[in-house]
Amino acid sequence: MRQPLVSVVMSVWNEEKYLTASIESILNQTFTNYEFVIVNDGSTDKTQDILETFAKKDTRIKLILNTINVGCARSLNKGIEVARGNYVAKMDSGDISHPARLEKQVKYLEGEKNVSVLGTCGYWIDEHKQVIATWNVAPTINSTILYKGAPTIDPSLMIAKELFNTIGFYKTKYNAYDFEFLARALKNHITIANLQDYLFSTMRRRGGLQYRSIRRERAGVLRTKFSYLPYFLSCKSMFYTLKSLVGCCLPTSVMEKLADRWIMQSAIRRKNFSANNTT
Repeated sequence: MRQPLVSVVMSVWNEEKYLTASIESILNQTFTNYEFVIVNDGSTDKTQDILETFAKKDTRIKLILNTINVGCARSLNKGIEVARGNYVAKMDSGDISHPARLEKQVKYLEGEKNVSVLGTCGYWIDEHKQVIATWNVAPTINSTILYKGAPTIDPSLMIAKELFNTIGFYKTKYNAYDFEFLARALKNHITIANLQDYLFSTMRRRGGLQYRSIRRERAGVLRTKFSYLPYFLSCKSMFYTLKSLVGCCLPTSVMEKLADRWIMQSAIRRKNFSANNTT
C-alpha cells in the first residue's frame, strides 16, 4: 500500500446508530490518498461489529480497540501515534464530512505552508441529517477569537502531523483538550486558519451530553483560559475569561437554551442570506 498523504483519525464510543453515515462520508471523499484510523474506545454496543464490517471491505481502514473506555483525548492520541500521513484529519462519529472536504483542505495546506491547522465552516444538522443552521468560523484565528469561544469546528480540523511532534499531543488532564491544543498552538506562534467553505456537518442531539460532562467541558475551557492568560493578556481576553467564569456558574438548562437561541439565530441568518441571493 502506498504511503498515505492524510490520516483520518476518529475516536468512537457507543455510536452504532450514527456510525455508518460518518464512516461513509469519509469513504466517499473525492480525495483518495488517505488511511482511516478508527479507535473504538471500549464500546459496549454493536460499534465494533460495524467497524469490522467496514474494515473487511476497505483496506484503508485501520482499527484500534480499547478494552476499556479511556476517553476521547487518549484515544485520539493513540490514533495519531500510528498515523502515517503528513496530515491528520480529525473526524467525530455522528458527524458528516462533505465529499470534497479532504481534497480542499489538502490543496490549501499544500499551497500555504505557513498554516499548520486548518478547519472549515459547517452546518448544524439534526438526527435526521437535516440542516438546521450554519456554523461560521473566522478565516484566521488569533488570541481574541480563541478567547471569545468556538474558534474552530474541532472535528473538521486537518493538522500537520509534525505539529504533534513539535508542541506535543492532546493533554488528557484537560477536559477541553481540543481548546487547550489550539491555545498551545497559538502560544507557539502556529498559524490556524479556517476555509470559508461549508465542508462539515455537526449533529446536535438532544440528550447527547449529560449534566456533568457539560460542566466539565466548561470548566476545562475556563481552566485553559486562566492558564494561558499570561501569554495572551489583553482587556478582551480578560473579559472573555470572566464571561466563561460566569458561564460555569449558570445551570446547564440555561446554557442549553442559550445554545438553542444561538443556533436559531444562525438559522435565521442562513434563511435571510438564501432569500437575498435568490431575488
